[in-house]
Amino acid sequence: MVFPFISCFYHTRRPIRVLLSDKLIVAPGKGKGTKYVISLTDELLIPINPDKYFQKEIDERKIKADFNLNLISDQLQGISLFTDKEHAFLDQLQSTFKKNTEDPAPQEY
Repeated sequence: MVFPFISCFYHTRRPIRVLLSDKLIVAPGKGKGTKYVISLTDELLIPINPDKYFQKEIDERKIKADFNLNLISDQLQGISLFTDKEHAFLDQLQSTFKKNTEDPAPQEY
């Protein structure tokens, strides 16, 4: 006999693993105590549509009242602004740039 909630759990594991590997969610706890929370990376880098934001009246907008003083010293230290794929692409661009600028010809100055 297959229980419906077990089948549903197996269907959700793969998307959860993808979100965890992309660091969009974090999972504090282990086993039955595991809870999934939106990561600080996603909270900081979530896209904002300015047109949609300014359509609302100022009283209806979700605005932070003060600056997060721990943002730079604590939160940004453990956050990667780029995915692994983006890092690889940027590294490739950087190596191409270095190769192209190592020994410039006299006419390129």
